[in-house]
Amino acid sequence: MPKRFRFGLETLLHHRQRIEDERAGGLARAVQARLEAEAAVRAIDERTERSLADQAALLAQGGFAAPDLAAFVNFRHGLEVQREHAQKTVAKALHEEERARRALVQARQDREALSRLKDKQFKAWQIEIDNAEAHLMDELATQAFARPARPET
Repeated sequence: MPKRFRFGLETLLHHRQRIEDERAGGLARAVQARLEAEAAVRAIDERTERSLADQAALLAQGGFAAPDLAAFVNFRHGLEVQREHAQKTVAKALHEEERARRALVQARQDREALSRLKDKQFKAWQIEIDNAEAHLMDELATQAFARPARPET
């Protein structure tokens, strides 16, 4: 019976696969954080547009008092501050996403290096098994040829 294929670094390969999976999860979380940050910026932009539309509507109705103007200015300033903060959050999320992507690529390369080594060792094992089987078949054929033929009765 031929010996079974064993890859001595199988445990390390599984460990590297787990690391790659963790890094893929980290990238997914980073992408989700970026998408949420971008959605926050869009929401602020929509609020700003609605505010401008409300302000234009009040102007069309005949204007508004100074306290109303001050309230609009303060509200718009608050939205601008929120937007700046949200933009910084987007930039930070983009940076984190890129870091997570690089970490995933590195983990994938580490795992693929071991996978290639495993494949190489498997092919060498397969050649060894094929050669052993060929040798056995040659031996059986030689023995069958060397045996005297049985007389027919």
